[in-house]
Amino acid sequence: MPTLYWIGKKAVLNHHRQVPYRLLHCDASLSAGDADAGNLLVQGDNLEALKALLPYYAGKVKCIYIDPPYNTGNEKWVYNDAVNSPEMRNWLGKVVGAEAELPDTLPLVEWLRKQPARPPGVTIPEERPAETSPSPMFDPNTVYFGKAKASGKHAAHLDCASNGQARLIVRLANIGVSGWVNVPADEATCLKVLGAVDARLHAARKRFDELAESRTSDPRLQAQIVDQLTRWFVHGRNTGGPVAADTTEDADEAA
Repeated sequence: MPTLYWIGKKAVLNHHRQVPYRLLHCDASLSAGDADAGNLLVQGDNLEALKALLPYYAGKVKCIYIDPPYNTGNEKWVYNDAVNSPEMRNWLGKVVGAEAELPDTLPLVEWLRKQPARPPGVTIPEERPAETSPSPMFDPNTVYFGKAKASGKHAAHLDCASNGQARLIVRLANIGVSGWVNVPADEATCLKVLGAVDARLHAARKRFDELAESRTSDPRLQAQIVDQLTRWFVHGRNTGGPVAADTTEDADEAA
């Protein structure tokens, strides 16, 4: 069964253990009605009041509606609303979302476009998956797209200028990039650009895994969260499908 989890949940779950028990003191001058009716109006801190009621109502209450504190950290308000848990203090006041917790939040296709252009480019087909040649001895620079048919032929193929370019095209295609891309041709530069792309994806995926685990314990939901965040990280939030992009010969700047 899915479990709701949030940053600081452990601190919240254990906080009540640090709150001392209080005794209820009846003020006859403020009381009205039948004293044996069981109705109570309690003035005081919510958590302290609940712990004071525990001996009377433990195991008898199915639902409680409470107006919660606002978690502002304000100690001078009518209610002391300070939160001293390190996890909660780190979370409060920050933008919530994966983009707030990555050092570089620029979508990958935008990051590629910002690199200096270098013609000529190549066109990546939309068919997936993309893979390098199954016969590297004969055509190491060829990329095949789509599942092979019974005849052994693929939906499309692309002859690249180098094996490095072929590997870069495979990587870009399999994360959803398609259409015209302006990639370098030589082996060394393509491999440097590929390394820069992989480094950005690795850092993002690591953070997305952490965020997914902090929000649910259900592996299926975790996978859905990571998948959605990865799509946003590759294409941006306004585009969900394959996107064309530019890359660069200047791999030192890309890295």
